Amino acid sequence: MRYHYQPDPNKTVGRPSVQGRPIVSANDFDRLGCGVFRTQSRHGKIKNIASDRVYLVLEGAGRFTVADEGFEVVTGDVVLVPRNTPYDYEGDLKLFLVHSPANLDEADISLETPPVPDQSPTAPDFILRQQEPIA
Repeated sequence: MRYHYQPDPNKTVGRPSVQGRPIVSANDFDRLGCGVFRTQSRHGKIKNIASDRVYLVLEGAGRFTVADEGFEVVTGDVVLVPRNTPYDYEGDLKLFLVHSPANLDEADISLETPPVPDQSPTAPDFILRQQEPIA
């Protein structure tokens, strides 16, 4: 079993308004998956019928709506989205997403036509900002 992972620079996942890099997928570990994503607009309302999700806001600010409850988020906030719960988010955000069990694309159910921005965001290549070497 493999125990160490980083974002895959050769794979991009998401939808037009959200682009990301998988880190751990169902092919790696079926009980949990994760990835790093960027949006600069709106995700689009969905629900996932298979996975509970946890979002960590790595950078930026925006707004989540989970089960019709809307709230602002900023760097450092954590958002829990239980399985089968409608949700959406928007803003200029870099997010770390954990889903359990690991995500299956067919489990994401769109509850509206996904938004299409003028330009898709660039998928992040790393989880945290690159750090300077310690002197």
